[in-house]
Order: sequence, then structure tokens, then C-alpha cells
Amino acid sequence: MTSQDMEDFRNTTHCNLCKKVLGKDQVRDHDHISGKYRQAPHFKCDLQFIANKMIPCIFHNLKHYDDHLILQGLGKLQDHEISVIPNTMEKYISFSLDEKKRKFL
Repeated sequence: MTSQDMEDFRNTTHCNLCKKVLGKDQVRDHDHISGKYRQAPHFKCDLQFIANKMIPCIFHNLKHYDDHLILQGLGKLQDHEISVIPNTMEKYISFSLDEKKRKFL
């Protein structure tokens, strides 16, 4: 934590997530990817906080055989859905991978 982060942590009086007054259960929330300090919530609020799990991955000059190999590997994932923007039947402009939505009875 930087000195500015430490000062912000000490001076925070209310939780950013639930907007209630902070007590002794104040914790230091951080980004689990970069490790940077974000805010000072309650312990329980921090556990319930769900961060975005999407990590964008950008390929430069991905063409022909390379994208074919990647899509073959992604096609083996049972719990994911592939969305493709094709240029031709064998060439793609873009593709994305999303989790399938589960249906509950």
C-alpha cells in the first residue's frame, strides 16, 4: 500500500459497499489480479463482494491455422459457449468464450 492508500484507509468512516459506519471489522480490500488497494469495507461486505471475472485476451495477426487450433481446443470445453464472427467458413474476425447459463427446474 502506498502512503496515500494508508491515509485513505485510516480516514474512511463508512463502508463503500453497504454505506454503514465502519467499526473494528474494517479490512483492506485489494484487487486480486494487480494487488492494488481498492477500498476499506466491512469484513462481511468484502467476502460478499464479487469482482468481474472477465479477462480480455487480444490476439494480433491471428489468422488461418492458429485460430483453428485455438478454437479446436476451446470446443472441447463442455460448460462454455463459443460465439464467432466469421469472415468466411474458415476465417474468423472475432470469437468469444462465455459460460453456459444453467437452467434450474
